[in-house]
Amino acid sequence: MQEAPTKNIDLREYLGIILRRKMLWIVPLLLIPLLAWGGSFLIKPTYESSTLILIGSSKLLSRSFSSLIPGQEERISPYKVEEHLKVLKNQILSSGYLKRLITILKIPPDESVVRTAYEIKGEFPDLEMQELVLNLQVEKLKGSFSVNFRGENLVEISARAHNPSEAASRAKTLGEIFIEESLANQLLGIRGALEFSDEQLAIYRKRLWEAEAELRRFQEKLLRESAGADPALAININSMNNALDLVKMELENLKSQINTLEGRLFSSGNAHLELSFSPHLQELKKQLSSTNNQLKRGLTRYNWLDAKVVAVNQEVHSLLDRIESEITKQVASQFEGESSAVKNTLEELTFLRLKEDFDQQKLEVLESSLEKLNRRLTHTPKNQQTLERLQRKVEENRRVYELFSSQYTGVQISQAATQAEAEAKFKVIEPARIPVAPISPDRRKLLVSAALLGLALGFGSVIVAELSDHSFKKVEEVEGYLGLKVVGTIPLIELAGWRAPKKKAWIYIAILIVTALLIGLAYLAGSGRLLFQL
Repeated sequence: MQEAPTKNIDLREYLGIILRRKMLWIVPLLLIPLLAWGGSFLIKPTYESSTLILIGSSKLLSRSFSSLIPGQEERISPYKVEEHLKVLKNQILSSGYLKRLITILKIPPDESVVRTAYEIKGEFPDLEMQELVLNLQVEKLKGSFSVNFRGENLVEISARAHNPSEAASRAKTLGEIFIEESLANQLLGIRGALEFSDEQLAIYRKRLWEAEAELRRFQEKLLRESAGADPALAININSMNNALDLVKMELENLKSQINTLEGRLFSSGNAHLELSFSPHLQELKKQLSSTNNQLKRGLTRYNWLDAKVVAVNQEVHSLLDRIESEITKQVASQFEGESSAVKNTLEELTFLRLKEDFDQQKLEVLESSLEKLNRRLTHTPKNQQTLERLQRKVEENRRVYELFSSQYTGVQISQAATQAEAEAKFKVIEPARIPVAPISPDRRKLLVSAALLGLALGFGSVIVAELSDHSFKKVEEVEGYLGLKVVGTIPLIELAGWRAPKKKAWIYIAILIVTALLIGLAYLAGSGRLLFQL
């Protein structure tokens, strides 16, 4: 039995085919990259610019101040990172943000957008043409942005445009819009509470003034009735009422100034700074507090204009000057590394807080002394009842007013703290810069891809040519086809006067030149220099 012939793989045979059909794969290998390179100059270049924003958690307030701010713990509580990142991505690429971007940068719509809007206007009859164009522009603009995350708290906003300056300005502006809107969202609830507290504060301030005015009118009436019997008492009560009004006005001003200074410290991130009182400063504070006791004892025996009472008030002014000077020295020694603005704010805030405590004690002394004097005026039970009723009315309105004032102060602190924390929380780590080279078209990748495509087409052409060529190339093929043994072969015989055509050497030279040109173009495309030379 005759064995079937086995077919062995001969690499030299395949190499011969490749060399014999070399023009079929060399031409596509050179032509397609050249066409791709030339076509790349017809493509409008695209530039990309990115900004990197840090989203961190900042804790600027001390524990004592955090306890004063409602909702502080809920605001800083952590939540799932993946959900947070999805929310941020949708937030940054939302229509509201992109419409603000279009308005700020005054980005005109493309002709294709306007043309599409006119084509589909019939499908949306309720929409104005301007609104339809804006919606289509937003959708197209959304595709030119990308939001990526590096780790858990770094957001990268990238913008692509045909102009490098536009790409940088779009990335920068969208990052700024994101930070502004995030800050506004955090302050939204606090601003609502601030407006409510401000409205209620104005209402009860008016009620307190009206109650105090009613009480004052009644006391003046009693003074006029008793002036004939005891004119010195009437003068004393009138003087103390004036002093009481001055103390109340001063307390109002002190609270307003303290709120302003506290907000200034919070905004600068120095809310934790607090002066430690030296022994000398504590002694001065104790002496200042003792003057209120002296004033209380003096007012039981002397009137407000008596020399001894005046001497106590003069001592108060002297002690306040010494305390202010000592606070300045202590701040300078304890906070040497801080700026002069921070030290000045801390000096003023410490002094005003101390003076507020003193004025509050003085207010209680004056009210207590006035109450005793007023009892001397009320000779009848009816007058006594009316006076007590008016005093209760004043106290009730003052209590409610102070409650809203305290709430208003807490909300102001919360607003300043939230704004300071948000500014520290959202920080631009890497600003958007004008790109120096486009990201598209990437001519190096384009050349490599075109070369691979040309090589694939070339070898495909070689395979097709070989499969469609039925001529005999080897002796074995003839024997297999005829079934006869080949006895001998006759070589090619050249006749006299006939010469085989010379190989065209210029074709190979051209191939070498084109190959060298492609290599040089690929290098220049990678370095980015050719783009600026052309």
